[in-house]
Amino acid sequence: GGFMAEHTDFGTAVAAAEAGFDRFAQVILIISQKGRDFHSGGAFIRRGDDRFFYEDGCQSGDVVIYDGRIRHGVADIDGSHPFDFNSIDGRLVGFATLYKRFTNTDSQYKELLKGYTG
Repeated sequence: GGFMAEHTDFGTAVAAAEAGFDRFAQVILIISQKGRDFHSGGAFIRRGDDRFFYEDGCQSGDVVIYDGRIRHGVADIDGSHPFDFNSIDGRLVGFATLYKRFTNTDSQYKELLKGYTG
């Protein structure tokens, strides 16, 4: 069980801009493997009228990095099986959003790090 409606990461883009960051990337660690841990559905990105199910070509341990401004989502995972919150069977992934302020000079980078290095 489980799905995520098609969307863009608009909220993350706005938060990054408000924090003064020029760009952000969405990072996914693939933990489970399609065909072994789940059999239908999975993460996709929209390509025109089609969905590209990128997990079809992934293995456990792969890292996927994408621009959250593209349309994406998760099609229903093994829709014929009941969803069980007490089980870790099925599709498992880890998420992280990385923000970076891109600068052209070393001094700008050092200024950015002041708040993190004390």
